Amino acid sequence: MKSVPANYPQRIWKYLYGNKVHHYLLLALLPVLVYFHTLKFGYSGFDDEEIIAKKISFIGKIENIPQVFKQDAFMNTKGDSFYRPVGNISFMIDAILGGENLSVFHAHNLILHIVSLILALYLFTIMGLDRRVSFVVLMIMSVHPLFTHAICWIPARMDLLLAVFSISALILWAKYINTGKSVFLISHICFFFLAVFVKETAMLLPVIFGLYYYFVGGRKWKDMAIRFLPAWISIITAYLFMRFQVLQSQTGAGIFNLGLMFHNLLVIPVFIAKFILPFGLTTMPRFQMTFVVLGMILSLGIIFYLLKNRKQENAFLVFGFIWYILFSLPPTLYTNPMSRFGFDYLEHRAYVPMLGIAILIVAAIRERRIFPASMRVILVFLVAGFSAISYANSFNYSSPLEFYSAAIRENPDCAIAYNSRSLYKFSNGDPIGAENDLNESLAITPDYAPAWNNKAALFLQLKEYDSAVVFVNRAIKLNSAYAEAYTNRAIAKNNLGDLSGAVQDYKKSLSLDPNTDYIYYNLGNVYAYQGLYTEAVKQYSKALILNPKYLEALNNRANINLRLKRFQNALDDCTTLINYNPDYQRAYFNKAKALMGLGEYSTALEAVDKAIQIDSTFTAAIEYRSQIIQKRP
Repeated sequence: MKSVPANYPQRIWKYLYGNKVHHYLLLALLPVLVYFHTLKFGYSGFDDEEIIAKKISFIGKIENIPQVFKQDAFMNTKGDSFYRPVGNISFMIDAILGGENLSVFHAHNLILHIVSLILALYLFTIMGLDRRVSFVVLMIMSVHPLFTHAICWIPARMDLLLAVFSISALILWAKYINTGKSVFLISHICFFFLAVFVKETAMLLPVIFGLYYYFVGGRKWKDMAIRFLPAWISIITAYLFMRFQVLQSQTGAGIFNLGLMFHNLLVIPVFIAKFILPFGLTTMPRFQMTFVVLGMILSLGIIFYLLKNRKQENAFLVFGFIWYILFSLPPTLYTNPMSRFGFDYLEHRAYVPMLGIAILIVAAIRERRIFPASMRVILVFLVAGFSAISYANSFNYSSPLEFYSAAIRENPDCAIAYNSRSLYKFSNGDPIGAENDLNESLAITPDYAPAWNNKAALFLQLKEYDSAVVFVNRAIKLNSAYAEAYTNRAIAKNNLGDLSGAVQDYKKSLSLDPNTDYIYYNLGNVYAYQGLYTEAVKQYSKALILNPKYLEALNNRANINLRLKRFQNALDDCTTLINYNPDYQRAYFNKAKALMGLGEYSTALEAVDKAIQIDSTFTAAIEYRSQIIQKRP
């Protein structure tokens, strides 16, 4: 074996430093130091439970990946939300690797943030921007509080992926322009495909590619249109076609309206203002006049600066500003109909646009002496201060209670936050606090259907079923396509003895949301109570298709199979149930019954003995043991 030269570590360091690898390492290290603790966070209660917890039986199976191309962003087959299949696949990868372990999901977001920073530094370098200035600007962005929402809120994954895929596509585009190698062009098209199918905003990327082609390559637009537009248009057309097949409403869950755009355009100056002064950041913000005015002043200053510096070498000033405006526009065209109940915008949407501001800043100060000793001290304090703010703000995403309390602190008229926080107060043993929050929500907006539905759910838990029906009827009157409301009304009707009404409401709920396992389970229970055993088995089976480890559904199906004298089917269910949970007492009891039906007395006795071993006070099992002994030949 060759001996290692004494100066080998120094040579490695010289190589790394000479190639500025330490810049990349620092861009990776800083976010880890600030956000590593977020890997222990749970759900925020805002969309992530809908995507992960309620769909874990679906997203945790690798064989279901092709199906996401037939579902909306919330993995519903009859979607009225956005169409973002590549983003959903990323959630499925997390679930396949770690199940419902949210550390995997949070780590994925953090890794994507780091990758986007590293790619951005490489992009800025090949664009000819000053590397040291680029590093400093991106180092500030790596811990900037404005991006805490994108990193800590799991559903912001789409914007993180959009950044990674968009930057990658632009890097490969630049490589192709510089070298003419087809491998870069093919790779560029692949990343453009991924970007479009992760978020519809990426359909604007050809404008960015065209500007780069013009500013850097000095090429003619006509040449680009003839050679490259067909590939981009083909991908966009394919996306729109598939989206049209999936979404019932082609405007998504909200409304695309030019009239509303003028109000939403305020987000453009607000993001700039919050980038300069990162205060008032929250989970569900409203537009604040202070940030609007400051942002407008800063925006006008940028425009004035661009007009003053119209030299060819300052092309990237324009390129960066157009990037910012272009990627800020799509959210302004979209108004969620629920926004009037709570918030004007979400801060994770600043993530991709602000990369344009980063380009603008680097282009504006390149080749200038900005690193005297005093400036370095200021930069250290700035990064440290931003890191401290981001670290503190990150805890707003640690739990639903923290998430919605943070929203209410900065936005006290947020009906959505009061409504959602009530659910978690109740689950933490505070029914009075939960009802107070619901009343606050309804006082702000009496026509907020989810608050009426949750008030019904609260009264269901309190077993006040008549009141629950009254409240849920209000929710359904406001929103006739509210699947969860029909489920809650079905539960209330079932407890009031209106079984046919319960069946009707469960079926209505399933027609609106066919992917919820416990609704099939509940419907099976109603059929079983009515003595409609064959129908009950069908519903339990549907629940088990969605969630094979649904232990209660397995147990109840075994019970019904026993009633139908399908002893082998009952035995199979009990065996599967025991494999999942060896301490499931009633599974051994039902297994003993199934074995008795099959005439296997000895093994039936062993099964019932196991049930008694788990619980020596299991009276039914003790009595059944006596019956087995009496009947045994």
